[in-house]
Amino acid sequence: MLNKEKTKVMSTKENACVSSVDGKVLDDADTFCYLGSLITSDAEYSKETKSRLSKGQYARVGLKRIWQSHDIAVATKVRLLKA
Repeated sequence: MLNKEKTKVMSTKENACVSSVDGKVLDDADTFCYLGSLITSDAEYSKETKSRLSKGQYARVGLKRIWQSHDIAVATKVRLLKA
């Protein structure tokens, strides 16, 4: 069963369309995340690039204590970096 309140549709700016199910018009989405990629209705990659850079920055900050630790061997840090 399709939940009409939670369902959104996306169309390109050039081919805009109005979708409805059982007489209820579905909301239009500008962006959504699919398999880790940010999909936009205008097909711009700048938001995708910013999103990936932000995720990388978040991961780097999370590992900061490991990189600065003197108790962890350099070989272990290199293995972590390669992973």
